[in-house]
Amino acid sequence: MNKTLQKILSACISAVMAFSIATAIPNTASAGASYTLNGTAHVQDYGDTEGSFSSGTLTLGTRGNSKRVESICVNFDNQLGYDGTIQYQVHVQNIGWMNWVNAGETAGTSHQSLRLEGLRMRLTGELANHYTIMYHVHIQDYGDAQGWVSDGALAGTTGESKRLEEVQIKIVPIGYSSNEGVAYRVHCQDYGWESAWSADGAVSGTTGSSKRLEAISIALTGAAYKGSISYKTHVQDYGWQDWVSDGTLSGTQGEGKRLEAIQIKLTGDIADHYDIYYRVHSQNFGWLDWACNGASAGTSGFSYRLEAIQIELVAKGSSAPGSVSLSFIDKSTADAAAAALADAQKHYNEVVLDWIDTQSTAAGGHTVEYYVNKAASDNLVPGTDLSIYTRFLTADNINKSVDYIAECNSLRASEGIAPLQVNSALMAASIGSAVISSKTYDHIAFHNGYFSDLGGYRAENLAWGYADPFTGWYTDEKASKGGHYVNIINPVYTQSGFAFASFSETGYMSNVAEEMFGSISAANSMTPSAYKTAFNQYVADAASALSRAQTYYSLVSR
Repeated sequence: MNKTLQKILSACISAVMAFSIATAIPNTASAGASYTLNGTAHVQDYGDTEGSFSSGTLTLGTRGNSKRVESICVNFDNQLGYDGTIQYQVHVQNIGWMNWVNAGETAGTSHQSLRLEGLRMRLTGELANHYTIMYHVHIQDYGDAQGWVSDGALAGTTGESKRLEEVQIKIVPIGYSSNEGVAYRVHCQDYGWESAWSADGAVSGTTGSSKRLEAISIALTGAAYKGSISYKTHVQDYGWQDWVSDGTLSGTQGEGKRLEAIQIKLTGDIADHYDIYYRVHSQNFGWLDWACNGASAGTSGFSYRLEAIQIELVAKGSSAPGSVSLSFIDKSTADAAAAALADAQKHYNEVVLDWIDTQSTAAGGHTVEYYVNKAASDNLVPGTDLSIYTRFLTADNINKSVDYIAECNSLRASEGIAPLQVNSALMAASIGSAVISSKTYDHIAFHNGYFSDLGGYRAENLAWGYADPFTGWYTDEKASKGGHYVNIINPVYTQSGFAFASFSETGYMSNVAEEMFGSISAANSMTPSAYKTAFNQYVADAASALSRAQTYYSLVSR
């Protein structure tokens, strides 16, 4: 191979390699971008100790020596192609959070023997739009359990008197890691802070131990997107606290105050790509459903403690981790659910009467109670308990009554007579008359004019003891053209109402049947088939409403 060809191939290979390297780096960084970190940590007993920089990570402090870090200084040689620097802030024993400082400046104390307990770091300027600073601390008693955090999140602890022993720092391009996640831990009654951070849907806290949550810390992990996680808690006696972010304590410690509810949300770019879901285990209720993106999870007004929590990041457009029907229960909601259940139960218990009365009054008639009360006030049936009207008001008996009207229409059709429609006012009148005649065995209500204000032509057939009343009314009287038979085939009547009930008590003749004929207002008149469809749908709707009310009440009162 000649030298010219070798040069050409070498240039091509170099170009390919350069292209490969460039495409392997996220588009926020250039192929030649680099940085260097160095610095010192002031370590208990050892004094200022130089850090080490390897594979893009600066390590400060010690490991395995149980020595506190008292201050840090981080130097940053920025060759990443964007203006900006590193800022950091430390939480110091007895002092709390100190001011933010820039790269090259010392954060912490000297000659005071005060430990660093927490650390926050961030990038500034244009650099922050393209890179993420990630940092990790080794914590007294907890070790490396917290994991890596980034961009202003708390590394370490506050309020726990735990020293930082080692700090690791690195800068990565945004999109460096697609493994976005969430880490969290709780302060639990009697147990204190958990020594391990739970992550990505794992349970933090306890179940079955009746231990209250008193505080929580939450932070994001990963470096795919910029953003923060914010949260606030509803605390016993204090109510809702202010929002905090990125590992900051929410709640209380050392006060014995229970958490009762929590809200969690994402901010910044990550909120455009992920939803945050969370659910809590609440006293007496157990696990509630999942809440999302700032909605409340827990209870209010019950004085019930939170006992455990799960938190999970879910990519936008993906399904929730589970049911989202009931994540938060307010006592007023539970009280309303109890009232709604009572109303639904009452409506279902009285659904047939409601149907008859509503339909009858809409058709210009009266309620069943109107006829019963009128008979009582007129002393029409002395000493009789007229509450027997409820016997006629079952779904089965209404359906059977309408079937009898359909049977009547079949008999009319056999003689060339037009069918009757079911009239709602006549249905109520039939039941009222049947209640009274169940004891009197006559047409006393009809003859006393109880139904005269319905207008038009009216007639009624009564029967006691027949398995099928038309055996007596039609079959037995057809030859003699008896009155019951004539009412059935009379073409003047265009509408009908019917009542039926069975009795086993002494003083009643088993089956009681009453059909009232009329040619009154056509309002609310239907074919037997249409009437049954509408009636049964009304009953089914009441049953469905009761079932929903029972289900909801069982959820909010468990």
